[in-house]
Amino acid sequence: NDYGAFTVPLDGGAPVPMPFNTEFRVYTSPLWSPNGRDVLFWGVKKNADSQTGKWWIVSAIERRALSADLPEVDNNFAPLDAVRTWIRLADGHDWIIYSTSTTDDWKLWKIPVSSDGVVKRERMLLASGTGKLGSGGAASLDGKLTWYIWHLNHSIYQLNMSRSGQRLDPTLQLLLAQGGSQSSPSLSHDGKWLAYDSAEAAKPNAIVLRNLISGVNQVLDEKGRNSPDGGDVSISPDGTKVVFTRDCEPGRQWSNRIAYPCSFLLATDKSMVEPVCSQCTPRGFAPDGSSILVQKYPGTDIHKFRIDSIDLRTKAEREFLSDPENPLFHAFFSWDGRWVVFKKLWLTVPGMTGQIFIVPVRQGVAGPKSE
Repeated sequence: NDYGAFTVPLDGGAPVPMPFNTEFRVYTSPLWSPNGRDVLFWGVKKNADSQTGKWWIVSAIERRALSADLPEVDNNFAPLDAVRTWIRLADGHDWIIYSTSTTDDWKLWKIPVSSDGVVKRERMLLASGTGKLGSGGAASLDGKLTWYIWHLNHSIYQLNMSRSGQRLDPTLQLLLAQGGSQSSPSLSHDGKWLAYDSAEAAKPNAIVLRNLISGVNQVLDEKGRNSPDGGDVSISPDGTKVVFTRDCEPGRQWSNRIAYPCSFLLATDKSMVEPVCSQCTPRGFAPDGSSILVQKYPGTDIHKFRIDSIDLRTKAEREFLSDPENPLFHAFFSWDGRWVVFKKLWLTVPGMTGQIFIVPVRQGVAGPKSE
C-alpha cells in the first residue's frame, strides 16, 4: 500500500494530496509546523523502502526535506508515536515535544526548532515516570502539556461457592499490592493459603504467600524473574510447599523474548529452596504433595512440548503425557489423584485450536491415549 498525506479545506472541498507524497511514504498523522509551511511525520523515502522509518520535516509547499534529528528518538517501544506536538509558545519560540520510553517507564522532552525547520541540539527534560506512555498529546500556547499513561495489570478475584458449585457471595477483588500486577493464583485445599506472582514496574517479580484468614502477605522469593513477564506458581494441597519459575537460563530462548524457565521448590516457612527441573513450568501437585506435574520444553519445536512428572523426594523426572504431533499444556491432578486434566493444542487439524481432555491415573501412571 502507498501511504500519503492530504490537506482538506475546512470550508469544504476535496482532499488534496501533499507534494511530498511523490517522495515519501507517510506512516503517521502529519503535524503542521506553527508557521503552517512545514510538516513533521514518520516515514521512509520511496527509493529506500528497506530502511527503517524516521522523522522528517518536509516543506508543504516546495521540494525540501530535512531529517528531524531528535536525540534518542529511536529509544521508544513505538518510535512512530514518539513525537507529541510541535508548538510555538507565547515567547515566540518553536518546540517539538517528543518521548523516549519503554513499556515500563518514560521521559518527555522538548527541543527547539528554528524558523526554517532545523532541529537544534539543546533538549530539555519535561517529565518522567513509570508505566506505558500512550500515543499523542497536546500543548497550549501558555505552556500547558497533556499526555496519558496506561497500565496493563492482572488482578486476582475471589468467588465463594457452595459444595455444589453455586455462588454464595458477590465476586471480590483481593486487595493486594497497589499499582502492581498479580497473577497465577494457587490455593491450598483448606482455603487458608494463597500463593501468587506479584509484579511491579522496574522490579523483579516476587512470589508471595498470603494468609487469607489474617490477610498478611509474605514474600517467598523475589529474584530471577524479569518484570512484567511474570512467573507460574503452584502451592501444595496442605500449603507447606510452593513450586515456581525463575528465568534461570537467560541465554537460551524458546521465543523471541522469553527465556527458558526453570522450576524451584520452596518450603513456605523458607526452610528450604531447591531446583526441581530446567526448561519447565510447574503445574499441579499430587494430592499427597509427593510429586508435581510440569510443562516440559525439550527444545524450540512446539510439537514436542509435553507433560512430565517429578518425584519431589528423589527428584526423578519422567515423561507423563505426550503426543507425537501436538503439544500438551496445563496438566493438573484431581483432588483424589485418580485423574489429570490437560489441554491439547491442535497443530495438525485445520480449523481446530485446542481441546481439554482428562485421563485416568493408576499408580502414578497416566492411562493410554485410548482412555
